[in-house]
Amino acid sequence: MSDTVLYSLLFIAGLVGWVWSASPLLKFLIYAAEKDYRWPLLGWFTALTCSVFLMKFSLFSMTGWPEPETLSSRMFYPICLFGSYAIPFVLEYLRTKFMR
Repeated sequence: MSDTVLYSLLFIAGLVGWVWSASPLLKFLIYAAEKDYRWPLLGWFTALTCSVFLMKFSLFSMTGWPEPETLSSRMFYPICLFGSYAIPFVLEYLRTKFMR
């Protein structure tokens, strides 16, 4: 029982870190696209990578999914990485919808 609680907390921490690091990462990627390279890009990308790894590790420890060497395991990181670019837009939509 205590393992499930621990892995649930790790998953929540990974999810929060994923959402928290998505907006700054997108901002610094836009700067990089405009040839304005800034050093925080690497830090936010590292935070995002660690958060996705934490989510994947805790999901595997709790449910056995995604199993190593499967397609779902290989696609988990790219899907989370590309999905993280939508998070700032979803947060802005929720902010404008519910904060009137």
